[in-house]
Amino acid sequence: MNWQDIASLKEYDRIINMTFSSETEAFKFFNAYAKRKGFSVRKSIIKRDKTNGAIKFRRFYCSRHGFREKKHIDKPNRKRQHKLLTRCGCPVKFCVKLDKRTGMWWVQDFNDCHNHDLAAVDTAPFLRSHCFISEAQKLEISSKRASGIRNCQILDYDARCRGGYQNRGYQEKNLYNFSTVHERSSFLEDDADSIIRAIQQFERCLMRMRTKEAKLDCIAFQKEPVLQTPFLDLEKSAVCNYTTKVFYIVQK
Repeated sequence: MNWQDIASLKEYDRIINMTFSSETEAFKFFNAYAKRKGFSVRKSIIKRDKTNGAIKFRRFYCSRHGFREKKHIDKPNRKRQHKLLTRCGCPVKFCVKLDKRTGMWWVQDFNDCHNHDLAAVDTAPFLRSHCFISEAQKLEISSKRASGIRNCQILDYDARCRGGYQNRGYQEKNLYNFSTVHERSSFLEDDADSIIRAIQQFERCLMRMRTKEAKLDCIAFQKEPVLQTPFLDLEKSAVCNYTTKVFYIVQK
């Protein structure tokens, strides 16, 4: 037995003897452990108390546990391409159970033997269970968005402040989803100001469109494309009525 095996046994013994004050605390611990090791966590089976409906048992799996159901693979008349397979029957699990006498959650079962490669340190933050925005970050992002700072600037700023994207805790998709939901809720909470901002945004978009159209009209007025088809009269008419980009489409 080498030193790595001894270290693994000590770590297993430490985890199997842990207790938690709540199911949420147990998930946070196992998710942090998974990020350090290089895998993602998926919540699975729960059992409830029949008297009050409270959760008394929770099982967490590696996200690659199980297999994709055949009905999703052998679906007839499929139009879209299959999504990449992620499940490979990984046996890793972490089960916690509530002790009614003490009110503490204890580890009933723990297995950390993966049947797949683990993610590297710099790629683990992209795994699903590790991509989320904390409450403190939500407040910070909301304040920046209210100040007019764009999402792309927020992403870069947070990465620099936390020493890299791997320490940021969320990815681009999480930020854009949160910003969309937050702005919609703000629209409902403050109708008058939100409507004014929406109108102003619409006017800015309309101005950009008109500026772009004017630029294209200027190019079409000063430059003429080469006439290449036998239908010269039709081409000349298209030159007078369409922009250069649209003309090339007509010419084809």
